[in-house]
Amino acid sequence: MVGTVLLIATLIIGAQVVGGEYKDTFEIPGTESQAAFDLLSERFQGLGGGDAATIVLKAEAGFDAPETKILVADIVAKFAALPCVAEGGVVSPYDAPGSISQDGTIARFDANYTVPAFSVLTEDLDALFALRDEVSDGPIRVELAGAVATAVQEEPGNSELVGMLAAIIILLIAFGSVVAMGLPILTALLGILPGLMLVKLLAAFVDLASFTEQFALMIAMGVGIDYALLLVTRFREGVTSGLSVDDAIARAMTTAGRAVLSAGTIVIVSLFGLWASGLPFIGWVATATAFVVSTLVIVALFVLPAVLHVIGPHIDKLTIPFIAKKHTAGDQGAGTKWARIIARYPVLWVIV
Repeated sequence: MVGTVLLIATLIIGAQVVGGEYKDTFEIPGTESQAAFDLLSERFQGLGGGDAATIVLKAEAGFDAPETKILVADIVAKFAALPCVAEGGVVSPYDAPGSISQDGTIARFDANYTVPAFSVLTEDLDALFALRDEVSDGPIRVELAGAVATAVQEEPGNSELVGMLAAIIILLIAFGSVVAMGLPILTALLGILPGLMLVKLLAAFVDLASFTEQFALMIAMGVGIDYALLLVTRFREGVTSGLSVDDAIARAMTTAGRAVLSAGTIVIVSLFGLWASGLPFIGWVATATAFVVSTLVIVALFVLPAVLHVIGPHIDKLTIPFIAKKHTAGDQGAGTKWARIIARYPVLWVIV
């Protein structure tokens, strides 16, 4: 356990010191569409692959009014001067057919950016919305739409915390014991933390998409809790049947441990298989996720047994009233009864 803590601390320090930043560079090498984007970027001042902010104008006086034309020209010039807007990337609605409504009170134009919407910096997005507020303070109402305008970075959500809370509740119901419930959660956290630090270190050498951590965390929470759940359940059965703590750990590792190793290996191989998509950014996201799954397998097979050796004698402590059930070994469980029903009529259940 001490070695595990030291290793995690080392990875955290290393990730903070030399870890890289995430970059969204979605390229599809060797495709005609990528060649077209590259050509546009080369010949048209970076317009290739960029996104646009759509500016919608409403003028009660109508866009044929001379004073409205003056205001629109000023607004168009201001949006053209925004950071990351391509040179020549803004065309006045008066110069683009179909950009003014039939009743003459609504108009629109695009501000084409030189970078994709997901790559626009927060300060550049702030400048876009600040200008919207500034020019709306007059006879013309201005609103924003389009890829860039909807790329505002929101505060991180609480979906991971909600998922963890749901797992805690489900495990409490399944085990009826706070100690037994806590072991899968602890194992998942001990595997996820160093795994994410490895992902951060990988980002220093390759371009990883900004959603890499979220994707890896989504996979890791599921498999991490699942792997520990298999081992803890088998260990608990061994202790209940009269085995010593060490013998129960040995039985769990030779049965559920093999399942964890097989399942983890299959997940890792499957993730590396995403390189076959031909999309490098997807391949690297999968590789980073495979790192996290690997740490979870290692923790489940090497760290969890050590934790069970210490906590094992108290596995059924802190039970929950009205939920805790006396754990019985052998073939008395509902799962065993259900398995016998399936085995009695295998062909029927395959068809069903």
